[in-house]
Amino acid sequence: SGQFHHRKTLKSKERFEELGVITKSDAGVRDDSLTAYTVFGRYGLVFPLLDKENTIVNYFALRFDLDSPKEEYLNQKGIYPAYPHPLTKKLYLAPTVIDCASLIQSRILDQREAVIALHEGELLEQHLEVIRSLYELEEIIIFKR
Repeated sequence: SGQFHHRKTLKSKERFEELGVITKSDAGVRDDSLTAYTVFGRYGLVFPLLDKENTIVNYFALRFDLDSPKEEYLNQKGIYPAYPHPLTKKLYLAPTVIDCASLIQSRILDQREAVIALHEGELLEQHLEVIRSLYELEEIIIFKR
């Protein structure tokens, strides 16, 4: 619902704003001492993207409760679902987070196979870093839409 920041301290709201998770809005509020915010990913499914230390560094949101569904990233960082194991032999590159999540949920990946999502269909430096880190990689399969 986008209300996670309600009843939080001003300092924590400022931190959320620095991260881009909330932005000030001109929406009406019940009290002039309050500030309205718009929340990243509101009314949607939100997926975390990780760095190589498995720390969340980004979010992807599929916002479905809009006039037309919208996919958006908070920033350009991170890998979904995570950096694959270094002994991965076959790597699948999915065009989107949703495609990647669907492949994972299908349970068709064998041992030593992994999948990562491209960023809006683009191969970024962090994807190349993943590929270079896979010492036993034999095959890369790229899915296109």
